[in-house]
Amino acid sequence: LSLFASIVGATFGQTMVLDDVRRMANEQVEMQRQMARSEQLAGIGRLAATVAHEVRNPLGAIKGSAQHLMSVTRDRPDCQEFLGIVIEEADGLAQMTTDLLDFSKSEPLQCETFDLGSVLADETSLLLKDPAFKSKVKTNISGLASQFVSSDKARIVRAIRNVLRNAAQAACLACVHHGEPQVDVSVDTEGDCVVVAIGDNGPGIPVE
Repeated sequence: LSLFASIVGATFGQTMVLDDVRRMANEQVEMQRQMARSEQLAGIGRLAATVAHEVRNPLGAIKGSAQHLMSVTRDRPDCQEFLGIVIEEADGLAQMTTDLLDFSKSEPLQCETFDLGSVLADETSLLLKDPAFKSKVKTNISGLASQFVSSDKARIVRAIRNVLRNAAQAACLACVHHGEPQVDVSVDTEGDCVVVAIGDNGPGIPVE
């Protein structure tokens, strides 16, 4: 009986040792995976910063030139319209370079409590004032009641603004494919989560 107990105890001890080895091996693999991902993100951040700096200066020159041309072609509505588009797109690319720089810095989130429904309403209103979409895009808004969330407001606002703009640009193609351009905006709750939905009636992404 004593021998049997010793054998069982030894087997149990070996099993625990094997479990510890497996756990340590898994932890080591996970640590290596996280280190590799951190290195990849750092590389992407450096590339993003380089691209942003290289693009920002030419964009400033393009916008400045377009603004000068607008000032000397006030009697040419056709020129004013096209130059306005150039300035608007330059501003959009400038914002993208700012986002790239923010990404490359990997700054910690600055969380605060704010009304997401109000942010969506404000950004949708701002979109409709944009000369590129004013009187062109119809919006269908639903569920924008107060929805307070805790997050990095500045980043959320930038994300919503970019998605709304992308949706509006896609919807403008709807006049060729699906009639009147429309952007749908809604916010709702699912359990403890707040869900924001932004859609458009554009042609979508080709299957291929």
